[in-house]
Amino acid sequence: MPATACARRRTACVRPSFDWLAPVIRRRPLPDLFAGSGALGLEALSRGAATVTFVEAGAAQCAMIRAALQKLAASDRAEVRNEGALAFLSRDRPPVDIVFSDPPFDAGLLAPALAQLPRVLKPANRVYAEWPLAEPLPWPPG
Repeated sequence: MPATACARRRTACVRPSFDWLAPVIRRRPLPDLFAGSGALGLEALSRGAATVTFVEAGAAQCAMIRAALQKLAASDRAEVRNEGALAFLSRDRPPVDIVFSDPPFDAGLLAPALAQLPRVLKPANRVYAEWPLAEPLPWPPG
């Protein structure tokens, strides 16, 4: 399926999720791990997130996110990091209330990313994760 078709489908699926997420993200910074098209983070910005750090290993996807941010006049509220999410999570950073994690399903990255999240999350937190329906969510022990 072409990337534009995936992005359109994702956007249609993402918007209803933000009905319950909006109060959690309002005025808060958050990372969008495995950002891809940036749909999750862009929607978060439109719903009042203070800032979004888009973390994406693909240079082409990063360029698309930067273009979208510029078009939406939201570049001042976002940072686009062209790096892997696991590398991003491995560095010390201020803790956050919420994290988006939506890695490619066949990459085996969700479990290692979830295992690193306790380092970057505040005690009262939310994790928005997407994973294949046929598999259990790989929460780390504890």
